[in-house]
This record gives sequence, structure tokens and C-alpha cells, in this order.
Amino acid sequence: MAASNGEKSLIVSFGEMLIDFVPTVSGVSLAEAPGFIKAPGGAPANVAIAVSRLGGRAAFVGKLGDDEFGHMLAGILKQNGVSAEGINFDTGARTALAFVTLRSDGEREFMFYRNPSADMLLRPDELNLDLIKSAKVFHYGSISLIVEPCRSAHLKAMEVAKEAGALLSYDPNLRLPLWPSKEEAKKQILSIWDKAEVIKVSDDELMFLTGSDNVDDETALSLWHDNLKLLLVTLGEKGCKYYTKSFHGSVDPFHVNTVDTTGAGDSFVGALLSNIVDDRTILEEEARLREVLRFANACGAITTTKKGAIPALPTVSELSRRTESNQPRKQSLDLSSPSHLLPEMYNNMGPQPGMPMPQAVPQPNPFGNAFSGPGSGLIRSGLGAYGEKIFGSSSEYVQSNITRYFSDPQYYFQVNDQYVRNKLKIVLLPFLHRGHWTRISEPVGGRLSYKPPIYDINAPDLYIPLMAFGTYVVLAGLSLGLYGKFSPEALNWLFVKGMVGWFLQVMLLKITLLSLGSGEAPLLDIVAYAGYTFTGLCLAVLGKIIWGYSYYALLPWTCLCSGVFLVKTMKRVLFAEARSSDSSRHHYLLIFVALAQFPLLIWLGNISVNWLF
Repeated sequence: MAASNGEKSLIVSFGEMLIDFVPTVSGVSLAEAPGFIKAPGGAPANVAIAVSRLGGRAAFVGKLGDDEFGHMLAGILKQNGVSAEGINFDTGARTALAFVTLRSDGEREFMFYRNPSADMLLRPDELNLDLIKSAKVFHYGSISLIVEPCRSAHLKAMEVAKEAGALLSYDPNLRLPLWPSKEEAKKQILSIWDKAEVIKVSDDELMFLTGSDNVDDETALSLWHDNLKLLLVTLGEKGCKYYTKSFHGSVDPFHVNTVDTTGAGDSFVGALLSNIVDDRTILEEEARLREVLRFANACGAITTTKKGAIPALPTVSELSRRTESNQPRKQSLDLSSPSHLLPEMYNNMGPQPGMPMPQAVPQPNPFGNAFSGPGSGLIRSGLGAYGEKIFGSSSEYVQSNITRYFSDPQYYFQVNDQYVRNKLKIVLLPFLHRGHWTRISEPVGGRLSYKPPIYDINAPDLYIPLMAFGTYVVLAGLSLGLYGKFSPEALNWLFVKGMVGWFLQVMLLKITLLSLGSGEAPLLDIVAYAGYTFTGLCLAVLGKIIWGYSYYALLPWTCLCSGVFLVKTMKRVLFAEARSSDSSRHHYLLIFVALAQFPLLIWLGNISVNWLF
């Protein structure tokens, strides 16, 4: 049953989280790979995020290194709506890394760097037992059984969850390179087999654990035990098989163009657990179970269309779009009907923050984006024809440059309350930000694309800068009124002064980028980063209104924080693809950007009707 307060019941995922480095091209060895895409991963963490993206409540329990990767991963969990209350940080060990090669068929080979990594060092006394006791489903793998003390922590967590009434879910997630031997792997994986009530294995894992070369019912049922309620065997592109005490069968696959199978099984498990967490009777009714497994197959399949695990995990709305536009060849059409499974899933799970309910009729664009939506073809073709006539170039040239410099305005307004609160903390208190400063990217259409602000705290938005600018003008007008100097002309001058200040900040950042040969950042990115200046400025002006002397402390603090924020942003985001190798020049320019904040903000913070003072 769901929680009494109407919230979804909690799914706790226990185990490892790491960084996957995936080759930029498939079908090559690690040595032959021309480059790698950094992607967060780790099967238990993947499952937790899969649950959250489908509208469920999820928490992760594990240990990360007290390093930049570790804090980045913790930040990614939080950004995806997963509770990080169960995470510990180890100061003596690094966050685990894995290099994942993709063969020509999309299957994976692994090379791990974790001897030891922080996840292996989790102790029983570090467990958040209250969090584990609150779980209705407790999910885990077998990687945490390899060494102590993590093995003891794993067993303790299972015991506590079971005593609290949680459903135990087990996906062995076999990774032989991590085990001392095949015999030890099989022994430890089976050592907790009879505790789990839901078990998912792949066809390869089934053959490994049974020693059989067949993937048939007899082989699968040899792994059955009395406590088990559901045994699943995933078959990749062939779908899956299911076994319960009363019935068994198979579910056809959902066909897509596979790019990378990383995370597909975790997405499958997340979709399954999201459905059964509040209604375990699904496991006793074959028709309903088949519906859930068809949905899980679709989630797993869509995950394989992108590289990396977490970046590829689908949301309800994405699943709706893909199933509506991509009819599976062997799948029942009911799956892709928006009036059937997907809205039912949405209603069962509740709304996901920032995600609209799947609908058959597209919603109007509230921001009036002229380059997408109805009528965009006419506008694009008109601009293209004009460019071709003037410059002798094709319409594609003009269109690509519009996108290159202005991006999609709607992107910058995809925010929610949680993002705004966290972003303001980073802008106003950049010294306290323990997470990473880099933006999260994902492959889309064969190229990398950045996630919108609602999913990435480091992404630029225009909502906060515009609101801050408006607040600055209002507070400046109020300040003038208190000193008896208010007039419409004076307020208009302050508006113009603020716009000039914003423009100067944009030019400062743009010229700095150009001087290092890195002027490719979208203009709206730079406008957004420059606009964050007004958040701290609002505090300084408000302080002046409340108590005049506080202004002289708040304004220098605002200048300092603005400088630190912009330096961090320039260094980790806007300079990320700079082609200059002159590191000393790089550092001097960053120092210049930071120091330039003092005269600029002092000028903007001086509320008067004069040009300078």
C-alpha cells in the first residue's frame, strides 16, 4: 500500500555507484577508442534513478569517495530526485571507475579501477538503518558481496529491511572481472539466493549459475526456491521470461535501434519495482504482470538507444513519445496507446517533478519559441531564403547558426522550485558548494546535448536572472522613494543602467572566451551566467533599504561571490573546450573577470540618478 500521506512507497537501492567511461564509437577495444564519454553508472544507482524518473520514490545506500567524482555522483542522484541520505563518503579511497567497451553488437566488456574503491569499504555501523527500515522494496546486487567490510554491511541491510517488512529484490549483475574466481562468484551470489522474493537474471547469468547451455523453463526453474514470488530471465532483444508459483510465460520485446545496452536491465528492474511497490498482488495475477513486464521491456529497450546508463534512463513523457512515434514490430499496439498503459502508469505513480502527464494533444509553448513548434518551418525557411540571397549560402547554414548562437529559449526556462533554491545557494554561497561544477551531457541524435536546468544544477537558466533583474529595478525604485528622489524618469534610468551593466558583463565573458579561442558557447548561456550577478545585487540593495550600513558589508561580499561563481563557471563550463594551451594566460583572464566584478557591481549598487555616482 502507498504511504498514508499519499506519497508513493519508498524503494531503497543498495550497492555501488561509479563513473563509466564509454568509447565514443562502438566496436573497438579500449586501446583503439579515440575518446570516451563520462557517464555516471552502477547498477543499484541506475535502478534508483530509473524508479525516480518514472515517478516513484527512491533512495540510494552506498559509499563514495570524498573526491570530485564522488560528490558529482551524489549530486546527480539528488538532481534526479533520489534521496542521498544513505550515502557515506570515504576520505581514504577513491570513487570507482569503469571503462566499458562496446562491441559491434552493442554488448559490453568491462575494465574496472577499484582496488579498493570507496564502495568496497562501507561498514555495517555506517548504514542509515532508519532509511532502510522505511523501505517497502529493498533492491541489491552481488558486487557488494565480493569483499569485507561491504559484504557484512550488505547482509546487515538485507536483514534490517526484511524485518521491517520490505520486499527483497535481487539482480546479481554478474561482473566476473571483479571476482577472485568464477567459483567464488557463483558461491557468493547463491549464498543469499533464498532470501530474495523477486530475482532478475540475464540469460548469460542463468547459464553461469546453473552450468547449463540452455535457456529453457527447466533450467530457470532449477533456481526456484520456496520464498521466491517472481523469477525473471531477461533475453535481450528477445524479451523476457517470467516464473511464479502459479504460472509462467514470456513477453515479446520492444524493438529499437540499439546503440549501447548499458543500463537496460537496470531500467527494466526500475520499471518493474515502480509498479509493484504499492501493489504486490500484481505478482499473483498473470494478465496484470504481463502488462507491467511489457512496460518494463519498453523502458529497457529505450535505454539502449543512447550511450551510458543514467543519461539514457527514460522518463514517462519520453516513453510516451517514443512508443507513440515508434510502433514495435512484434509488440502489441496496446503498449503504444496513450489511453492505455502510459497514463495508467502516470496516475499510479503520481506526477514527476517538471514532467507533464503524457497527452495526445501537444501543449502550447508558453515561451513563444519562434524556432520550434507550429509555424517554425515557415520562419526557418524564410530566414534561410533571406540568408541565401544575401550571403549566397544555403538555408541550412543560416538555420544552424541561429541554433548555434541562440539555442532554444525554452530550454532556459525548464526549472522548478528545487532547482531555483539550489541554484541560488550556489550563486550566493559558491564557497559552500561541495558538488561538481561541470554540466551533464547525453548523446542525442549522434551528438552530445546538455540536460536542461531542471535535471542539472550547473545548467544556465534565464528564469533566475530575469526575476533578479526585475527585483533589482523594483528595490532600486523603492530606495529612491525612501530618499525622496523617485520619479518615472529616475526609475527608467535605473532600468537602463541595469541593462547596460548586464550587457557589459556579457561582453566581458564573451571577449574573455574569444581571447582564448573558445567563442562557441551559445549566446543565451553567456547572457544567463552574466545575469546571475543581479541575485547578490538584490541582497545588497535590500540591505541598504533595511539598514544603510549593512550595504557596505553586503556589497563587497556580493562582488566576491559573483567573482568566485563566474571563475568556477568559466573554468569548468565555458572554458571546457578552449583550444588555447596558454595556461598562464588562462589564469590571468580568470583573475581579471573576478576583479572586474568589484567596479561593475559597485556602479550598479550605487542607486542614484547620476551616470557614474
